[in-house]
Amino acid sequence: MAGGATCVTHAAMQKMFRDMSRFRRDRRAYVQAHRKMNMVRGEQEHPNHHGEHRIQNCFHTCGQCGYLSVSSADNCAGCGASQWLDLNDVTVSETLRSNEENTRKNVPANAKALSFGVHATVYAAVAIGIPLVINWPNMNILWHSWELLWVASPALFLFIGSYLLTTRRFAKLLGKFKKVRPIRWYLPVDFRRRRDIKTSPQNDILGHCQGDEMRQSPFSVQPCLGYKVSVLFDVHGDARPPEWVLEESRNAPMTINQQFIAKDKLVFQVTGTLVDASSSVLEQKCKQFLRQRGLFLEDGDFWFYEAVLKPEDLVTIAHYPNLNLGILRQFEDR
Repeated sequence: MAGGATCVTHAAMQKMFRDMSRFRRDRRAYVQAHRKMNMVRGEQEHPNHHGEHRIQNCFHTCGQCGYLSVSSADNCAGCGASQWLDLNDVTVSETLRSNEENTRKNVPANAKALSFGVHATVYAAVAIGIPLVINWPNMNILWHSWELLWVASPALFLFIGSYLLTTRRFAKLLGKFKKVRPIRWYLPVDFRRRRDIKTSPQNDILGHCQGDEMRQSPFSVQPCLGYKVSVLFDVHGDARPPEWVLEESRNAPMTINQQFIAKDKLVFQVTGTLVDASSSVLEQKCKQFLRQRGLFLEDGDFWFYEAVLKPEDLVTIAHYPNLNLGILRQFEDR
């Protein structure tokens, strides 16, 4: 019986090593293709490495919190730091890009600990259970026999291989339960002071939004009073689940039921609709939109969501007069 168990264990171990070899080959091919793509992209963006390493119309981002700003003259409105990164500089943006890519690939320590704990528990249960099931009366003899060594050694390899293969899955699983703020964001700063919102008086407003100054939505390219863009990102082979990498909302000054909402003081609590970026024109627009914010369309899979607030739309807003802030709960197109 022990010989049959040994054969089954060896067969499982061989299959595991084949899976590991295939995983390494796929991963190596992916990394090589990704590096080649980076080299080609770098030559396209700045073919003359001795020339000017700058592009135009990009934001500055805070190195501490990821807040986006047109200018770097003042301290960050999100966290107060003065560590601005100029995304117009190709060298700076590529360095930031590489650092964020490495962060996504690294498995967090808590995921490693969870994976090791689960595998150690299963391995210990199997190691203790086999002697009890196979040869309970002569368990002391079996512990010192060569048969147990033949069973335990492949099982140890199975434990190590399974741990190495599934650690990233544990990291993705933990990432789904961890709320992570986007790495780039532009929102009303007061919205991040949640304590002030909880303790401030609130007025619920229902009415039609009106305003003279217009904005233009990035993807649907239509005049509006405000918009919100959310970008979801995922890449093959990293240690993160799909995550929101950009959240940006902007609005023009407007009045709703005789209540004034200042410029960029409206928070959208709606996700918006998924943008179909299949056309070449819209794909180029999405690529430019991301590049201005230090993100790159070629790095993985992106999903763009856009919410557009047009004049005369019926909206429900939680208004905080003390903070000069409005939170858009829902709205209906006119």
